[in-house]
Amino acid sequence: MTDEADAGAAPADAPAAVVVSDPWASTPVPERASGGDPKPSALADTGMRTEANRVQRTDSANTEDIQVAGFGSSNFYDSLGPGGFKLLIVLFSSVVVLIESAILVSKLQVAREDAEAANRPAEPAAAGDAVTADLETESSRRLQSTSGCDLLMGGLSPDTDNTNYGVAVAAVSLALTLAFMLLAKFRPAVLARFSLPLPKNLGMLSAQQVFYGFLLLWWGPGTGVLTFHGPYRTTGNPYFACWAALLCSVLLCADAFTKMKVGIDHLKGASSSYLREMFGLFVSSLTLFFASIDFVDSGTGAYGMSLGIISAVICVLATYLVEAKKIGAPLRKGVSGVLLVLWAAAAVLLTFDSPFTSTGNGYFACWLGLACASLWVYREFFEMQVQFIDGRFKSFSCRSTPNELPVVSDSLGTHA
Repeated sequence: MTDEADAGAAPADAPAAVVVSDPWASTPVPERASGGDPKPSALADTGMRTEANRVQRTDSANTEDIQVAGFGSSNFYDSLGPGGFKLLIVLFSSVVVLIESAILVSKLQVAREDAEAANRPAEPAAAGDAVTADLETESSRRLQSTSGCDLLMGGLSPDTDNTNYGVAVAAVSLALTLAFMLLAKFRPAVLARFSLPLPKNLGMLSAQQVFYGFLLLWWGPGTGVLTFHGPYRTTGNPYFACWAALLCSVLLCADAFTKMKVGIDHLKGASSSYLREMFGLFVSSLTLFFASIDFVDSGTGAYGMSLGIISAVICVLATYLVEAKKIGAPLRKGVSGVLLVLWAAAAVLLTFDSPFTSTGNGYFACWLGLACASLWVYREFFEMQVQFIDGRFKSFSCRSTPNELPVVSDSLGTHA
């Protein structure tokens, strides 16, 4: 009777509880309290259920019915995985290189037309024609010099041979990357059905593997030509864009090809820093060699080219002999000491005098090679290696054995 009385005393206009369904949720909307706010227990339960539903939604995103739903489009992550953001970087880098190359083509065309107009022969009009011709020739030279200086101040070089090649590299990369991303967004089934058989029954290549491999083969020579031989030898927008596109192409291939990813992970997770030191010194040697080719006529350029090839050969031989345990500590100390002296001389001569006074491939190669050679000498002479924990400047630590790395100090000056 008491319950019936309470029910009769309740206001007649009280709204009834309405259950709202969520297509992704398996439970109704939580009950509301008198103040309109969710009850604490219901709110906590809703948070857990929402998180669980979000996981279920992510896991079910690869199913065929989810891809067909909507307007025929899918999430980029469904078709591209973690490579979607790297493709955006390649796309943006292509736009930067294309714009800079088009501007450079226009500048070179204007400078060429001005020089031809200044050198155009004129009809003699007075007795002082020789003086007038000399003045016109001097004016033409000044005009060409001014045009070249304007390009150099912008981080460019007046190299007409590779300018059109830069336009082609950027335009092709931009068009194909944009088309690939549109297919991944609106026609994911096309990419899923694509497969390229390898010869001799070696397997099948997916659309991602084919396209990522193409980007690496396309941007590898493109970055080498444009940043080593011009017009983007010094740092600037197109310089960094070229290297960003090449780096992202390498990372995309590492995501798509297992052997490449295993090799990169092995290099990153090497227990000893010796392999990383040799790899850094080897890359610096090759970079210095190719950067010095165009300056071989000068003494410093010839020195850089010679050091690059000699240091690269020593890195390969030293790595092989150390891994095979065919080289002793005295010989390692002598070789590392000689390389340190040679790289120190290269850093001083090539970056203070010529030809790498401006930041670019040769400049970075000199200082990176000197740093790697210094780390090698430090490890050989002091029997300790220098590491930065977790890739941060958290600790500048040393260790003499491959055991746990002791923390010396962190960035805040505390000690452990």
